[in-house]
Amino acid sequence: MNAIALLEFETVTRGLVTADAIVKRAPLALLRCGTVHPGHYLILIGGDEGAVEEALIAGREVGGDELRDIVHLPNVHADVLASLAGVRRPAPPESLGIIETATVPAAIAAADAALKGVDVALIELRLADGLHGKGIVLLGGALTEVEAAVELALGALTTGDQLVSSAVLTRVAPELVKEFTAASYFGQRVRDEQSGHSWSRS
Repeated sequence: MNAIALLEFETVTRGLVTADAIVKRAPLALLRCGTVHPGHYLILIGGDEGAVEEALIAGREVGGDELRDIVHLPNVHADVLASLAGVRRPAPPESLGIIETATVPAAIAAADAALKGVDVALIELRLADGLHGKGIVLLGGALTEVEAAVELALGALTTGDQLVSSAVLTRVAPELVKEFTAASYFGQRVRDEQSGHSWSRS
């Protein structure tokens, strides 16, 4: 499976109706659907390129003006696919690139463009939940590569409203490295620390 696409909808209703149309339109190797913050609906599809393109025709037709954003990657990078499956690669970086996007498809497009153009690590790809629907891409590596990767990622964003912010951190503080390589979600970090009894009250 080389081709994937992800569609983001403003409403759950339109997302479900569109998912039904997509499934009936083309044979797909991958179909994952569900709700995310703040009440949006995502459809992730994958398969051979012809099937994905045909499914996207149905997605655009039925989604209409409630189709918030879309990304179509005919040859998705393997690390992006792994991140969508929940894999994290928390390698301590020399430098850290941060891309924060307004939509989930924009984050996926940014990560894919960065990884295909430069030798950097995709430390984390966080999507929607706990972010009020936004996406975060964390890239690690040498400074010149990370800077180039962020530029490529920003170039993959097709509209001005897809980008929330971006930055490159150099010589990242060891204390911060520990935090974001463990997890970028604050609630998870608090639970991790409490489970180790390092600061909870006795």
